[in-house]
Amino acid sequence: MERYLKIDSLKQFIIKVLEANNISKNDGCLVADVLLKAELWNIKSHGISRLKRYVARLNNKTINSCPNIKIKTIYSNVLAVDGDNGLGCIVMNKALDKAELIANKNGICIVGIKNSNHFGITGYYCERLAKNNFISIGFSNALAAMAPWGGSEPYLGTNPIAFGFPKENYPII
Repeated sequence: MERYLKIDSLKQFIIKVLEANNISKNDGCLVADVLLKAELWNIKSHGISRLKRYVARLNNKTINSCPNIKIKTIYSNVLAVDGDNGLGCIVMNKALDKAELIANKNGICIVGIKNSNHFGITGYYCERLAKNNFISIGFSNALAAMAPWGGSEPYLGTNPIAFGFPKENYPII
């Protein structure tokens, strides 16, 4: 039996679950947006099903619910971010806040992030940037999930990559 929920109701549910696990309402709203965007884009592997894993990892302290995210400017247009093992969605969003300021000033910004976690669908961030009139390329590492051609043991990840381009009304992602 299929059940249908209103997006707003589901979003409020996600926020409440995250708040109960020491994530602020603002950060919970961001995480909910990322998970729901994945559902709406039919990328179910990165949608609401991730919430259970996030909560388990928050509870067993393998994700820091209150990270001290450090953003260091390496060069005038290069940022190094230490996510302090926070939720990837939150770390990425804070990194992009700073990156947009630098890109507006210098025309480009490159961001590297370490000590973070799963950040959802890469296209979410490319869409954010495209809506703000930036061209973007986003990618991440991934755990070994598949064997190379002819192999039997996993060595390669299914590393995500996304591109975003501004376009009036609807960005190209």
